[in-house]
This record gives sequence, structure tokens and C-alpha cells, in this order.
Amino acid sequence: MGAKGFFPITAKVNLIIIVSLVLGIGSTTFYFARSLFLTIDNSTTGNLDQQSRILYNAIENFMLPGQAPLAVNFFSGVESTNPDYRIMLYRRDGAPAFSDNATIAEVNERLGRERFRPRTEPALQYDPPVLNYFSLAAANPPETAVFRTVELEKHYFNVYKPLINLPKCTACHGADHTIRGVIGIRNDITDAIRSQRSSMVISGSLFLGLVIVLAVVLAIFLKRTVLQPIQV
Repeated sequence: MGAKGFFPITAKVNLIIIVSLVLGIGSTTFYFARSLFLTIDNSTTGNLDQQSRILYNAIENFMLPGQAPLAVNFFSGVESTNPDYRIMLYRRDGAPAFSDNATIAEVNERLGRERFRPRTEPALQYDPPVLNYFSLAAANPPETAVFRTVELEKHYFNVYKPLINLPKCTACHGADHTIRGVIGIRNDITDAIRSQRSSMVISGSLFLGLVIVLAVVLAIFLKRTVLQPIQV
């Protein structure tokens, strides 16, 4: 029997080898790649949540003595140190905190005296909150919202953490609401996303090359050790 008669068998063997390699190595590679990405995401989420806790304590310490300008300077200092990192503070209705003197007037009225002077510094300007996630942080009961956004090809990791109206805060803010504000943290992760994509392209190319090499090597081996003896 000629070589042409065995060609279909060789093709089938090659196909079986390629499919087996793709399913075996591919599924293993996908599993480890997915585990790696999930680990990175969980680590980023945990770090941002930890940072939001630190910011929560810092803002609380600024607000108790009524040092709002210190909070503003603190936010600006963090952003100037790391341009990819932004801190935002919203009122429970979604308006930017420190955008006017409404809260100061409300607190002074509740206390019956001018405990805090109106601010003369320029108002802070924030991007509007993402309402569906902001509503989670401002709800009752509240919960921390962690999510991603894409703006102008930039990828951001975001955290909205509620500022609870604790008993020690009610003297100024009143006791008729649970949430007195929401901390927003936005971290630019564009470089990390690009690095992940580059890693995926490189890993995919190496995987494809490995499958082709192994398929060729195994096909030649099987042809010489199995098919050729049968042809004789």
C-alpha cells in the first residue's frame, strides 16, 4: 500500500495530537492565567479598601475639630504626589463636598452659633459620581462599592466608601441620617491593564508555537515508529 493510502491516518493522528495539546495545555494555561489576574484584582481591591479605611480615619480627624481646609490640602497633597491617584469626597446626595458653604451654614445653624467660618478657598471640582455604585455606598444599610471604569482609553479602579454618621458626629450633622458622605478613590490602572494584555499576547504566542512544535515532533515520531513499519 502506498504512502497516499496512509495519508488520511497521518492527518487524523496529527489532528488528534493538536486537539489534545490545545485542550490539555490550553486549559491549564488559561486556568493559571485567570488565577493570576484574579489574584491581582483581589490584591488591588484589598489595597484600595485599606487605603479608604486610612482616608476615612484621616477625614474623621479633620472634621471633628472642623478643619475642612486641612482635608482639602490633604487631598491635593495626595494627588500631587501621585497623579494617577485621586481622592474625592461627596455629600450623601452626590454633590461634591467643599463645593460651597451649605454644610457649614447648616452646622452653624444647628449649633446656634458660628462655630465654623465660611470657606473662602476655591471650591473643589469632582467628576460626577457613578450613580448606580454611589447609591450602594449611600444606601441604608450602606456597603463599599468597588468597580472599574474606562474613560478616554484610560482604565480606572474605583472605590466608594460610606462615611458613617457616628454618634460623635451627630452634634454637628444631626441624627436623622446614617450616611453623612461618601469617599471616592480612583486609581489609574491603565499601565497594569496594558501589561496584562501584553502578557496574554506573549503567552498566547508561546503557547501556539509550543503546540505546533510538539504536534510536528509527535507526528514525525508516530509516523516513523508506527505508520512506516505498517507500510512495509
